Amino acid sequence: MRLLIRFMGLSMIGMIYLVMFMEMMYKDVLSNELNVITSLAMNQTQIVMTEQIEDLYYHTNNARKKFYSNYEYASDFIDNLEKLKSSDARYEIEIYEADIEEGILDVNVIVHYKRINGDDVSLSTRKTMIVDVLMRGDEST
Repeated sequence: MRLLIRFMGLSMIGMIYLVMFMEMMYKDVLSNELNVITSLAMNQTQIVMTEQIEDLYYHTNNARKKFYSNYEYASDFIDNLEKLKSSDARYEIEIYEADIEEGILDVNVIVHYKRINGDDVSLSTRKTMIVDVLMRGDEST
């Protein structure tokens, strides 16, 4: 009987440690996903912006699509981020600056998720990218 009680006690302690470990790992996985997909979405958006600037500089028409407003620039980033996310957590995207003239994109992405005990937790990452392709002072040639 004593052996059975010890075994049950050790099993409960083991399960508690396992749940704590799973919770810590989920936070790390979600944080890693947040950083990776934010960087990838920015890179995909900046590639399109780079092609647009190169078209202006070289007088070509090779861009996949063109941004005609800062709103389209920010919307493309949001679309890219939506395609890349794989978790069921809730994402909040704050666009601090999106400027197609300068090629600047500054965003903050916040992910909200619930822990096993019901607490709401938020993780965030802020990234800024600037298109640095050509000397833009010489675009008139």
